[in-house]
Amino acid sequence: MIPRMLRQFTKLEAAKIAVLADLQQWPEGSLGQHPESGGWSALEVIEHVMLTERSILGAMRKNIVSPRHIQMKDWLRNGMVMCVMLLPARVRIPAGARQVTPTGQTADFINMTIGWDAVRRDLAEFLESVRESNLSGGVVRHPAGGWTTIEGALWFVRAHLRHHRYQLSRIRARFRAKKRGRRSADTAN
Repeated sequence: MIPRMLRQFTKLEAAKIAVLADLQQWPEGSLGQHPESGGWSALEVIEHVMLTERSILGAMRKNIVSPRHIQMKDWLRNGMVMCVMLLPARVRIPAGARQVTPTGQTADFINMTIGWDAVRRDLAEFLESVRESNLSGGVVRHPAGGWTTIEGALWFVRAHLRHHRYQLSRIRARFRAKKRGRRSADTAN
């Protein structure tokens, strides 16, 4: 694997391992619960991350044979997307990316982990096949950002996971607040 791709992949794997370790600490049964305010469960958040990574990998495989020219507007828009992904702000999935909406079919932590590991193995296999000559063209088109390179796509995957770690933190905080509220109501009676 090209050294800078290996560094990116290693960082992606470290981030995934950290997320999974955090999720293992959640109370039993809470990963599949939806917040009272609506929104995704923790399992659905990870399913979305996994579907996004699978979609990006599919685009890279398809477009590596005929990469696109990346225009200045793509670089600028992708920079804006990256900035948004690094913030804890809530963001809707772009209209052109509905295929990465969670299906709710991820039943449990173990199956979710197995699925995510499979996507990452496929990504590592793809990155093993990448040559320096493949690194300059646009191989992934983000609906809001435009065309980006393989390296840009990996940067996006890292930022996207970080963005969803904020979401997981909000979900867990709501569950903790709800639990504290029940305890204080029980002691008041």
